[in-house]
Amino acid sequence: MDKVLNKITNLFESKYCSRKNYWIFFGVSLLILLLLLLLGIVIQNMYSYGFYIDRYQDFLYFSFLVLNIIMQIKRLRDANISPYFLFVYVLFIFGIPAFNYIVYIVLLILLLLPTQRPPTTNLIKEEE
Repeated sequence: MDKVLNKITNLFESKYCSRKNYWIFFGVSLLILLLLLLLGIVIQNMYSYGFYIDRYQDFLYFSFLVLNIIMQIKRLRDANISPYFLFVYVLFIFGIPAFNYIVYIVLLILLLLPTQRPPTTNLIKEEE
């Protein structure tokens, strides 16, 4: 477990994120999110007065969304795709539900693309 936590903290230090590292992060963070949601339900059942499950869930979803967007930006950079593509999330707010599914599928395909580094060229000619 210590290796996984070290790997996740190292992901936030680098500029890029490989496919494997992104999906490890996604799986671990989703598992933590589900465990915290279950913990919130248990706390609500034990102490129904003074615990607002709606605010708790909103906070968890928002924090998961922010961390996921940060990692998606790193993943798209690693696939040599402009991270500005993630502005498509704004379309979810104003969009048609059927369009949202199409955007999810396109974004999933982009996140599954392999690592591609931009080609480097040597502009200085070596003298012979």
